[in-house]
Amino acid sequence: MNLRAIVTASSLLAFNSVFAQVVAPDAATTSAPASSPKPAPNPAATPAPKPVLAPAPPPERTVKNNVVTSLRDPALNIGVPKNATYLGAQRWNLFDVADCEIHVFVEADAARRVKKYYWIQFEGYLPSQPNFAYEHKGGAQKMIYGLDMNVRARFGPTAEKPQVGSDSERVMKMIADAGYTLPAHIINVRFIHLLDETKRRELMVIYTEDMAPTGLTSDDLIVNDRVDEKKWAKIEAPLIRRALANVKMFKS
Repeated sequence: MNLRAIVTASSLLAFNSVFAQVVAPDAATTSAPASSPKPAPNPAATPAPKPVLAPAPPPERTVKNNVVTSLRDPALNIGVPKNATYLGAQRWNLFDVADCEIHVFVEADAARRVKKYYWIQFEGYLPSQPNFAYEHKGGAQKMIYGLDMNVRARFGPTAEKPQVGSDSERVMKMIADAGYTLPAHIINVRFIHLLDETKRRELMVIYTEDMAPTGLTSDDLIVNDRVDEKKWAKIEAPLIRRALANVKMFKS
């Protein structure tokens, strides 16, 4: 994948695409569980029926005064600014492989143009996928609020549509259905914490801002299909500091 593709909205918004980060234990990164060699196809064989999954239960985390409280996986409170508007929560079986629960908040102007949004996600592979685990490439490992987190900042336009059926598609739809409009270009920081050594459950928080106050667009940060590191460095470090100033995490 070229660098321009990496920073476009379809990839920037779909930070948590399940199939992009699946890894089988003791195996190389793959988009499916490790398996033994398959026999030659038998045209007469009847395909095995796809397992029928029970509907996902309702969201279990609660929200009060713009604080999301999780009693497990992990036990943690996550707070966002009081002036952010809570858009609600959704829980579903993401691509039929993971239990996914999202909570979304936005900050917007009087015309309902989004200035910032906060995407909080609790996710874990279903028991029907015993060989799947998360792997996040890129970013930096940092201790934040006592949690080991993978931190990655990115930028891109919002004109491209996210992957059909993805978590990012759900978030974008929640924002649009509430009557808000995204800015043309955004910058954001993704924080991911893997709950234990099995790497099958994770917490993800994405803090997003309108890129306009920087005076730049995504195109301004790309030179000859490469990120202009000097320009981006001036944006990235302050962005991460603002993310940490706006999102607070503390034990339940």
